[in-house]
Amino acid sequence: MDVECRLHPKSWSKLQSELLGFITTKLGSVDVIRFRAVCNCWKRAATSYISSPGHKLMPQTLMLMIPSGEKKDAHTRRFFNLAENKTFTLKNVFRDFSEAWCVGSSHGWLVLMDEMGKLDLFNPFSGDRIELPSIWTLTHFVRWETHPNFSDVFSSNKNSVRGDESEHYYDIMFHNDHLYALASGGSVGVWDFTKSLPTNTFNLDPFADQSGMKDFPVAVFDVLNYLVESLGDLLFVKRFVVKTTVEGKTFPYRTLHFHIFRLSSTGKEWEKVEYLHDRALFLGGNLSMSISCCDFAECQENSIYFTDDNYYEMNLKYLADDEEDKYVGHDLGVYNLKNKVVKPMSGYQFFDKWTIYDPLPFWIVPNPWPSSVIYGAPSSSSLSGPQA
Repeated sequence: MDVECRLHPKSWSKLQSELLGFITTKLGSVDVIRFRAVCNCWKRAATSYISSPGHKLMPQTLMLMIPSGEKKDAHTRRFFNLAENKTFTLKNVFRDFSEAWCVGSSHGWLVLMDEMGKLDLFNPFSGDRIELPSIWTLTHFVRWETHPNFSDVFSSNKNSVRGDESEHYYDIMFHNDHLYALASGGSVGVWDFTKSLPTNTFNLDPFADQSGMKDFPVAVFDVLNYLVESLGDLLFVKRFVVKTTVEGKTFPYRTLHFHIFRLSSTGKEWEKVEYLHDRALFLGGNLSMSISCCDFAECQENSIYFTDDNYYEMNLKYLADDEEDKYVGHDLGVYNLKNKVVKPMSGYQFFDKWTIYDPLPFWIVPNPWPSSVIYGAPSSSSLSGPQA
C-alpha cells in the first residue's frame, strides 16, 4: 500500500530538527546552501548538523567564480556549477570587501587582499571571515608593480640556501611532511617539517630532458608552472602560453599546451607523465586540484581545466586606454592530454570577456560549513538561480 504524506506548506518549517538534519546528510554543498535559505528553522538545523564532528561530506563538485555580469554590481558574484552546467548568484557577498582583490582560493575559502596589504580569509558560502595580519608584518617582503589591483606580493629571501640571492616563490604544496616551494626558475625547494625547526634539505632541478621544449621557444611562449597532488603523487605542471603579437602588442594571449611531470619514488627527480587516466586537474590562481572523474561524471578524464592567471599580461591590458585592449581573464579552457587539443570550457557562454578580469575567475569547492571560529561580521549574502 502506498502512503502519501501531505503537509501544509507552513508545516515544513515545523519538522523536527533530527529529521531536517538527516535530510542534510543526503545533500551536496549547493543543495545545502539552498536548504539553509528556506527559513531560519532549516538554517539552524542545517548549521547544527553540518558543524557536528560526525558529519561526513559528500563529494563536492567544483565551481568557477566569475563576475556578476553587471558592470556596476561589484558586490555580487556568479558561480558556475560544472555538474549542472548552470550559474548561481550570490548577491552582495562582497559588500564588505569592495576594495579587496581575490588572490587565491583553497578548500572553499577565498584569500582577499586590499591595496593596503590587509588580508582576509572569506568563505562566500557560509559568510565566515577570518582576519589575517597585514603583509607588512612579514619579515621578507617585496614590492611588485605589475598586478592590476595591488602592488605587493610575497617573496622569500633564500639567504640560508643560496647566499645573497633572493628568489620569488610562485606556488607551494605540502606533501608527505615536506613543503615544496616552486621558484621562478622552475626549481623546487624541499623543506623538511618533521624536525623541530623546518630546514631546506635540497632543491629539485627542472626536468633534465629538454628535448620537448624545442617546440615552445621562449620568444613565442610564456611558461607558467604549478604544483598539484594527485593520488598521493606530487605533479609539476608546465603551461605554455603563446604570445600573439599584433602591431607590436602581445595580446590576446592563449594557452596551447601542457607538460606534466611526477616526482619519482626516490623524491630526487622528475618523470614525464603522458596520461592522467581517470583524473582531471584544475589549475589557475587557486590551489591546484586533482579529482576523480569516476566521482564527477561531468568532468572529462585525462584533462586539465585551466583559468587565466597570467598576471603580468593581465596588467598590460587592464591599464590599456583602448576598451578593445582590455581582453583579459579570457584564457580559460579544457586541455585533453591524449589529443593535445584545447577546447572551450563548458559554460563559456556565461563569461563576459570584457568584465572577466574583475574579479579573475577562480576555481572553488563550495563549502557551506561554518568555521568553528568566526572573526568579523558575517556577510549578508543570498543565493539566487539557477540560470540557464
